[in-house]
Amino acid sequence: MDDEERVKRILLKLPKDNTFNKLCNALLNGDAEKAISEAHSLRNISVNLGLTHIKIASDSLITAMSGGELKKEIILIFSSLKNNYKKTIETIKELS
Repeated sequence: MDDEERVKRILLKLPKDNTFNKLCNALLNGDAEKAISEAHSLRNISVNLGLTHIKIASDSLITAMSGGELKKEIILIFSSLKNNYKKTIETIKELS
């Protein structure tokens, strides 16, 4: 198996990963500690897969939640992360 096939095989696992859904649920339930934990997990996954745009958006969300930013700002940051994540998932699904 060459490097391209290996990367593709790993990327195809991302749509099945539950981290983003756990982050959404934590935010909906107002569980800041869980949301920060899941945002860290999503950031780590994105770093490992080279998904820079998700990493940057995750970092911004972590910083906003940790720094006590206004709720409105967190919603805007999360909206950006959500859009990036959905576009990435759609692109990955096209690989299969």
